[in-house]
This record gives sequence, C-alpha cells and structure tokens, in this order.
Amino acid sequence: MKLLFMVPSTGRGGAEEYALKVATEAISKNWVVSAAFSDCPKLETLKKDFKRLGATYYPLEISDDGRYRFIDELIRFFRMVKLVMKLRPDRAHVTLPWPDRSTGPLVALSVLKVPTLVVFQLGPWVVPMRKWAKLLRVWGMRRNQQWVSASRQNRKMIAETFGTGEDDIKVIYNSSKIVNIESDIQWAYRKKLRNELGIPDDSTIILTIGRLDEQKGYEYLVGAAKSVSERCRKVSFVWVGDGPLRKNLEKKVVEREFQGKVFFLGHRVDIEALLLASDLFVLPSLHEGGAPPFAVMEAVSCKLPFIVSEATNAEETFVNGEDGLVCKTQDSDSLAEKLEWAVQNPEEMRAMAENAYGKFLKHTERDMVRQTLDMLRA
Repeated sequence: MKLLFMVPSTGRGGAEEYALKVATEAISKNWVVSAAFSDCPKLETLKKDFKRLGATYYPLEISDDGRYRFIDELIRFFRMVKLVMKLRPDRAHVTLPWPDRSTGPLVALSVLKVPTLVVFQLGPWVVPMRKWAKLLRVWGMRRNQQWVSASRQNRKMIAETFGTGEDDIKVIYNSSKIVNIESDIQWAYRKKLRNELGIPDDSTIILTIGRLDEQKGYEYLVGAAKSVSERCRKVSFVWVGDGPLRKNLEKKVVEREFQGKVFFLGHRVDIEALLLASDLFVLPSLHEGGAPPFAVMEAVSCKLPFIVSEATNAEETFVNGEDGLVCKTQDSDSLAEKLEWAVQNPEEMRAMAENAYGKFLKHTERDMVRQTLDMLRA
C-alpha cells in the first residue's frame, strides 16, 4: 500500500501531530509512506520526523490563505497533479487546518481517482465559501473521498458549511498514548521542574500547553491567574508553547505585577515530563476542533486534573464535575472560580482525573489510529 500524506499547513500543531501518528502506524505495517507539504522553517521539524520514520518527503507549495482566488487554486491543482502522477499513491490522507482550505489539491486527488481520507481537525462554525469551491469539494467527496471530524460539534458545522448531511462525515475522537505513571518517576519529574524554576515543593503547579495565539484564549487566563494568585498564595502558572501573543502576554503579566507566579517556557519537547510534574492542567480555548483537543487528552493520559472552556467540546467525552471542570468561554471570572476551587480541593480533582482516565482507556491513541487506518483500507 502506497500512502501519501498531504499537509496543507504552514505551521506545526495538533493536526500535524495527528498525521504523524497515523504515518507511524502505517509504516509499522510496511506501508510505503510519502509526505508532501511546504518547505518552510516552521515545518522543518515535521519534515525531519517524517524522514526519521522512514517516509519520503516531497516539497509541495500548496498552503493557502482561504481567499478563493481561482488562479491560485488552479496552480495548486496542477502542482498536486504533477506529484500524484509521479508517486502513483494507492491512498491519500489530508489533514485540514481549516474547512475551506486545499480545494485545488483535493480536486486533483479526486480527478486522478485517488481514494482520499480528509480529516477536519478544526471547524468550529459555518465557514463562508465561494459557490464554485463548495460545489467542487462536495463533488470530490461524492467521487472518492471519506470525510472525518474530531467532534460531533465540528461535524455539524462542516455539514452546514458544505450543505451535506452529518451522516456523510464520520467522527473519530482525539486521544493520546498510554503513559507510564509510576510514582517514583512522577516524583522525579516534579522535583526536577521545581528545581528548574525555583518553585517551592508545596506550591500547586497549574500547567497550560498550546500555541500562544488568540484561539487558545490565553488573555482570559491572565486575568484569572492574577485573581487566583492573590487568593491562593501557593500557586505557580507554567505556560508551554510559543506564538505571536507571547510578548503581549508577558507584558500583561508584568503590568499586573505577578510575574513571579508565571513562567513562560516556550517550546518544549519534554511534554510528558511536564504533565507528570504538574498538579492541574488548564486550557481556556475560544474554539477547538477535537472533543477534546489533543493537549487535554495528553493531560488525561497522565492522570492530570483539567479545567477547560466549554469551547473545547470536552463535554462530548467527559462530564463536568465528574471527570474534570468546565468553565464558560471568554470568561476570566468563571475560569478563576474553577481554578480556585480546584486548588482548594486537590483530592476531589484527583478523583475526577481517575474517572477521566478510565474513559480514556476505552479510546486511546491506538484506537484513534486504528480507526483511521481502517478507513484508509476501505
């Protein structure tokens, strides 16, 4: 089986990690895997990781900004045609960063009759599209494509965007791998992080992981963190990730005079260690695709209690107040209230984390990847 991964993004995030996980399993089953995406600095590590797995990388300039210029889509169409004619793949896997992207390349795959799995990792609302682009996309789906969403909420919005039925779109929920959670390993990670940042042993570490951009709702976390740090003295906020809002967020923390409570770590590769070293996980996103996002499932896999916004779609999988806490979206007061309660009730939060972990074991990363490969085989 020759499988082509087409990645239309210009940056690395959850959608690209998902593609990499599927590629890993496909290669382990002796599939011949190729990956095609833009040769840009922000995707350099993704290129290296695909190559490390044994996949062949092909530079392909197909990223777009969603402006629907017909000439640009035509150029991307012919670039895709040229690559497919060269590789002759049996199947294609496309993970879209936004529902309206990659019309040209997707139509090319349909014209050349390459069975394609299209995964919509993000589609939080109905996206306006040109009529010709919408018609071409639906034609491609009817011809030889299978569409997948990471949540029921996103499936509904995607169906409304393209005017299709929800039954045309399968839901495969995000998940994470099973983590070795031995107490001595966890203790070592906790000690290491506290020594690295100078955080006292009795301080509650509240961790967040994600791109520092508007989507993640971090501006609301700044206000909540300030409030919680005043009421609960022994707390520390650890932010992992980078992005366009980092300088602005750092400035706001300094202006509110609680910089000693917040640690911006930037990009890190030791995510599992950071999750095991922390006491709470928080993600106040304004919109997400998965139910819940990969970052939340990684926290759950480490039995780390979570507080997330309603917009994460976490309640498709978990129960608020039983498996974790859900706050209102775009509401610093609601987030602060949940955080403060969580800090003051650690035993209850740990019990919720155990409940969430039990649900996670019923749908792990292995199940997510297996469902994806089964669809590619069909």
